[in-house]
Amino acid sequence: MRAVFSLIGVEFIAKLLSFAIIIIVAKFLGARELGYWSYTTAINAFLLIASSLGLDIYAMVEATKDRAKLPYILTNVITIRFVLFITIVVGLFASSFEAKVFWLLLIVFVGNFLLSLVPIWFFQVQEDFVSIAKIKLLQSAGYFFLALMLLFWLHSVFALAFGYLIVGLILVVWYGRRVFCYMRWEYLALAKWRSIIKSALFLGGALFLNQIYINTDKIMIAHILDKSFTGYYEAGYKLYFIVSVALGAVWTVYAPKVAKDKTLLSNFALMTLFVGLVYALFLWLFGKSLVFLLYGKTFLPTAQIMSYFAFSVVAITLSSIFSAPLPLFGKERVWFSISLGSVALNIVLNFWLIEAFGIQGAIIATIAAESFTALGAYLAVRKEL
Repeated sequence: MRAVFSLIGVEFIAKLLSFAIIIIVAKFLGARELGYWSYTTAINAFLLIASSLGLDIYAMVEATKDRAKLPYILTNVITIRFVLFITIVVGLFASSFEAKVFWLLLIVFVGNFLLSLVPIWFFQVQEDFVSIAKIKLLQSAGYFFLALMLLFWLHSVFALAFGYLIVGLILVVWYGRRVFCYMRWEYLALAKWRSIIKSALFLGGALFLNQIYINTDKIMIAHILDKSFTGYYEAGYKLYFIVSVALGAVWTVYAPKVAKDKTLLSNFALMTLFVGLVYALFLWLFGKSLVFLLYGKTFLPTAQIMSYFAFSVVAITLSSIFSAPLPLFGKERVWFSISLGSVALNIVLNFWLIEAFGIQGAIIATIAAESFTALGAYLAVRKEL
């Protein structure tokens, strides 16, 4: 319980500092520079999926089942990720991105690779949640202060990219020794890479679909309605999506426990349900006031959809309870299939509901898609209990 709330607190601080940087960039550099950064991070999200392929989830599951395999798993997973990193960097140099976008992407992607050398799953397997909290806090606070100093020095959005790169270097120097001491080159098994990647690939595919799912609503609102409505939706979505941080923190604590003992799944479910319902109630009661406090009275359309987001929190909570354990039970393909169905349902419903009900329709589509995920995952998990 203490570990859960500690991680939730750290994640909340991280999101708060990240949000503060975005506000500062918008006021200090203007909308165009912020647009460059948003565009870069959106593309980088897909590059990250291509460079990980679900390997982190695979590593956490396999190492939790048998901790003696940690050196073997760590050595091969990090080496595979290095090969993927080099491949993507070569691809970037062969791409036709605008020069500014290219260099922003390259710097941020290198920073992300450095962070992957201090993988959270490594500490998760050892149930070292104190180190996880420290890493996340150092990453968010270090990035905030570095980016802020560089921003006033460089007067450019490159300050954010360099801040990310430097904090990655700091974490590798600070925590890398704990990770690298487990690596044994005699465990490098190129012949096994195919089976490792095959097992991880469906996890990576599900994560890729999740990125499509997250961004589809905003893109379709802009095309069907107007970009101003995307802004209203995004303002509320930022508040709604906070719950995913809390739910992720709960799973970080319980994942290694559930991998060893399936009976602890009920404890995870109760904790997740508690966190989700509390936040849903908060949005229902105070969402409108919070919107006016943070964004002002001009964001009335956002305030009017917060009750819808409250229901969506309930849906995503149930979805998390049943879908998160699927990789632990060897249900990677099931998770991929459910994610694919959820994305397809979301897109189809958005075409109809956004035009009929506006931005409220996008949230209704999300509720339906998350409910579909929850039902499908429940049926899959129930067979394992």
